[in-house]
Amino acid sequence: MNALKFIGIAIVAVISVPAILSFSDYNFKETNVNLLKAEGQSKYKVEEIDYPAQKFLTYREEVPFDGMQSFYSKHLGAIYQFIGKSEKMQPAGQPCGIYYTWNESERTTDMAGAVPFTAKGEVTETGDYTVEEFSGEAYKIAYRGSYDNLGEAHIAMEEYLKSNDISLNNVAMEQYITDPSTQPDTAKWLTNIYYFPQD
Repeated sequence: MNALKFIGIAIVAVISVPAILSFSDYNFKETNVNLLKAEGQSKYKVEEIDYPAQKFLTYREEVPFDGMQSFYSKHLGAIYQFIGKSEKMQPAGQPCGIYYTWNESERTTDMAGAVPFTAKGEVTETGDYTVEEFSGEAYKIAYRGSYDNLGEAHIAMEEYLKSNDISLNNVAMEQYITDPSTQPDTAKWLTNIYYFPQD
C-alpha cells in the first residue's frame, strides 16, 4: 500500500472539525438531544463490538478548539510521510482523530491525529510520535453523510451510553473512511465513530 497516496486523504479529518466544534456547543447539544429522543434515536445505530487489536502511530497534544484544523493539517500528513519512509511500517487504513478529553469550560481538547499501521517486527524508532493500541470492548456508529452532522452522532452515542448505564469515561475515535476527493456525493461518505470505555 502506497503511504503517500493517503496524505491527501488524511486532510479529510480537517473537514469534520466544524461538526466536532458544534458538538461542544451547549444550545446545539440540548436541541439535538431532545430531537433524538423524540425520534427514538432510530437515525443512528449503536453497535457493541469487540474491536480487533490495532496499532496507531499518533501525535497527541492539548489543543484549543479553534486550533484543531491547523493541528490536523500539520500532523496527519506528516504521520503518513513518516510511515512511508519507515522500513518496518505500512499504513493499514484511513486517518483518525482520537479524543481523550473534551473541556468545554476551557475550550480545549486532549487529542491525537492517528494513522493505523502494521509492522514487520518491533517498532523502536517513532520520532516525535507515539504508538498506541486499541482493542476489546467498544461502541460503534457507522455514520453516513456530510461531516456537518457528525456532532449529532456523538450526541446519540452519549445518550445510548447513558440509557444503558455505561460509563461515559470514554476515548472517542473518528475514522474517515471515504475520500471526498473521489466521492462527491456526501450521502455516501462513511465515518466510523468508536467509543472505548476506560476504567
